[in-house]
Parts: sequence; structure tokens; C-alpha cells
Amino acid sequence: MLHEMLASYTQNNDEERLLLTKLNHYFDPVYYRGSYDYHHIPDMMETRNLFHNFMTSGWKDGRSPSRLFDTIFYLSTNPDVVELGINPLLHYVLYGKKEGRRAIRPQAILRQEFDESAKINQQSIQWTGEIDPASAITLEKLSTLIKAAIVQNRLLLSISHDDYKMTFGGVQNLIEDEQLAFARHGWTYLHISPTVYPVALADDVTADMFVVSLRLNGKLIGRVPFSYLLELASLLVKDGCQITVIVHHLMRSSPELITQLIQRTNERPIIWIHDLFSICPSYSLLRNHVTPCGAPNMDSISCMICDFGKERKNHIRRIQEFFRINKPDVIAPSQTALDKWLQQGHYAYDKAAVVPVARLLMDNNPMPIPTQTVKKPLRVAHIGARVFHKGWSTFEKLALEYADSGKYEFYQLGYALIGSLPGCVKHIAVETTHDNRDAMISTMLKHRIDVVINWSMCAETFSFTAHEALAGGAFLIARKDAGNVWPAIQQNCPEQGMAVETEEELIALFADSKFTQKLATAPRRLGFLFPAENTAHWIMKTRN
Repeated sequence: MLHEMLASYTQNNDEERLLLTKLNHYFDPVYYRGSYDYHHIPDMMETRNLFHNFMTSGWKDGRSPSRLFDTIFYLSTNPDVVELGINPLLHYVLYGKKEGRRAIRPQAILRQEFDESAKINQQSIQWTGEIDPASAITLEKLSTLIKAAIVQNRLLLSISHDDYKMTFGGVQNLIEDEQLAFARHGWTYLHISPTVYPVALADDVTADMFVVSLRLNGKLIGRVPFSYLLELASLLVKDGCQITVIVHHLMRSSPELITQLIQRTNERPIIWIHDLFSICPSYSLLRNHVTPCGAPNMDSISCMICDFGKERKNHIRRIQEFFRINKPDVIAPSQTALDKWLQQGHYAYDKAAVVPVARLLMDNNPMPIPTQTVKKPLRVAHIGARVFHKGWSTFEKLALEYADSGKYEFYQLGYALIGSLPGCVKHIAVETTHDNRDAMISTMLKHRIDVVINWSMCAETFSFTAHEALAGGAFLIARKDAGNVWPAIQQNCPEQGMAVETEEELIALFADSKFTQKLATAPRRLGFLFPAENTAHWIMKTRN
């Protein structure tokens, strides 16, 4: 009866519908589709047909429904299931999960992340001076554009790892705020970003070989070799122009070339600590992309066994030289970030300051708690990127564990990325841009999110998602050692969150009815997250 039901998709009663729901929790059509050559199976493009194929024949071919269930592993470790001759996922959902059997091999997700990090580290980037003719501009045209834009003899050269108008995120929004703030003071703003994208420092190449993209006061003007910027800086300074270099990120850039640019200016540079890339090429401080490491001594075993450790000494040597020569002013978005950088970096600098990139203003009055809130399923969400280092895997595990408890509903709010998403997690597309800063907060309110899990694996230097969660009125549960996440809760709204030490502790908490009651009745307030100071404000206060 059960096999016939699965084959024909009849849904005769609630019990059968519940079983199909449980099975679908572990089925990812994108993942499964990738295991087939569709030149030979043209009738399997629909999700319905894909699921039907797996349940009836795909498992017999050793195919897995998603990265959350390994068919071959389950069968090889459970010979009794082989003898029964039934679909292994069906057995797991009906019996295996309750019996404590494993759906995937131990540390499978960590192994996958490790493999992906190895691929990234093995990338070979060819740095060439080739420029698309359609986007190329001459030195003469560049000089004409810049000179025409300068009205107060003041030029800001801002350097980051990508084009802030083409990518969305906290750093990119800050750069746009910065550009607009300088414009209000009549200062010209030229943003510089590399045109190739390794997750590392650029090679120490000549200025003619290193190509960058330029935005002048927010408008894209084209691509040039870095040598043009060196010549332009020398000409402008000779004409009495005051130039300040602001480095938002060294990734994908050459610190040696930036030093050459700084030496042609007449002001001390500023460097932001948006993440900890200056301490380790693993900017999130995750060993092999999977385990928080805290940036150990470079000669330690824990550093030597990491793929990033192999390049860390040269990485640090180049950045130390950059700081030694330039002695920049250092700005961090939180005290947590600055303390970590000072403790681990040991770099030369002139001044160091904390400049929060946003400020959270919380309502003094708690939201009323409706009487039905205690009885309804609590809405638990992961907000932001669906990636490992932002805690997605832990949230995914939590959702699968309690999908059928009736106490919780699980949501993911963020970009509509392709990849595994369990059937028990509902995706809600959110895109936070410079012109729509409150998109995440308003979406949380619209969908009445009760709890946010911020299980970031990396050392967060600010964490916009933590601040957005609090502003959206959610109770925020954080990994205690996730950089600035727990300090942000303590600083802004301590009664609206808690810190948890381990993943096991987190998952166990949700089984406790008293904990569920606490989440449902905890006093929660709404807030407003607004842009705070940026480099322009800091320069006005400290240099003028």
C-alpha cells in the first residue's frame, strides 16, 4: 500500500500527506537533477517527476536525494535495510531517524566545505594588462575627467575588493554612504576596484599589468592600468590637490601598488578592518573553511594543517610591510573587531578608532504578546546568506530535527540562491540594497518572525544580520564566540537574546518545552537600524 501510494502520488489521508512531507524535507531537486544526464532523461525536468524517480528507481542506482541524505552510505552501514529491499530514505524517515541511525557520514558537510576551500586555494589567477576596449579609457581622458570633477582641490581615493554599486552588502552600503557624505562636503570621490577576483592578495606585479575599474562620484567611468593612477596622483599633487587614500579591503589588490599610490599623496592613509583578512588570508578565520581557529601562531600545527596556512606567512609579510611603510589610521566597525585586530595583528599604525557602521535604536516599550502566541508554532528564521560560514548548516540541522514537532515553523530570509533547501524550510526572498536598507526588517515584521538563529562560524566584526534581527523584534540566539554578535545583543537589547556555546546545546534547547515557553513569552521590542558615521565624519572630526 505504501509503495503504491508513493508511486502514484495519491494522498488518501493526513498520515500519507505527512509522510510525503517528511520525505520531501530531504529532497533537493537541484541537487538531484545534477546527478543525471538529461539528454537521456528528458521527462524528468519537473520536481514532481524527479522525486518520483528517486523514490521508485533512483535510489537503486545509488543516487542521493540531497546532500542531507547519502543513499550509498545509509545502505552500506545498514545491511538490514538492504535485506528489506526498500527505499533507504523511506526507512530512515519511518524508523532510522528514531533509532539514531545516520543519514550522512560523520562530518560530511564539513568535508564538503573543506573540499570546496581546497578548490578555491588551488585557483591560479593570471594577472595581465589586457583591457576590454569597450571599457578602456586613456590617461588623458582620465586626467580630464578627474580635474573637471575636483572643485575644492580635495580627492578621496577609495579602494575595495569589488564594485560597491554592483554588489550588495554592509561594506558596499558603507562605501556608498561614504561617497555621498564626501560629496556633501564638495570632495571628489574616486573608487578603485580590481577587475579579477581571487580570494587572496593580488600578485606583486607591475603597475602596467594590474587593471582596475573606476567610479567617479558614483559613476562608472572605465578600466585602466594602475600605472595611470600613479601618474595622475603625481600630477594632481604637483598642482596642489590634497589626496587621501582610504582602503576598505586589500583582497584582490596589491599592497605594494597601493603603497606606491600612497607615497604619491600628501596625507596619511586610512584602512578599515571590515573583516580579519589582514590577519589571515582566511578572512573569516576558519581553518580550511570549516573550523573557527582564532588565528593561531603561524608556526603552530593548527595553522600548518590549514590550506590557508601555506600562504599565510607570505600574506602577513606583505601586509606587515604595507603597515610599516604607511603607518595608516585604522578604523574598525566595533570594539570587538578592533580588540581582535590589535591582539592578533601587531602592525604599525598611527591612530586606531571604532566607528560603528550603523546604530540601533530600540523602542522603550515591549511589543504586546497575543494570547495565541504561546500556542501557535514559533517562526524560527535564518536571515542572510545561505552559506556555511554564516551558520546555515547548523540552522538546517535544527530545522530537520524539529520539522515534525508541531512547535516550530522554519524560514530562510535572504537571496534566492540555488542549492539545498529542506522542504521544512520556507524561503522568502529579501534583497537589502542601499535604497532599501530596511528590507530585511520589514520582511521579518511582515512574516511575524519570532526567533532568529545567528550561528555565524566566523569572527563577525559587526554583523548587520544580528542588528536587523533585533530591530525586527525577534528573539536572537547567537553562537557565543561569533565575534561581535553576542556583544551586539548585550549592548543593544540583552533581554531579547541569548548566547549558546555549542551546536549540540542549541539543538537540545529546542526540545525543552520550558525553553519554547520562554521564547514565546520573552519581552521583545522593535527597533530602527540607521546608517551611523563613516570615514567622512571621522575625517571631519579628527583631521580638520
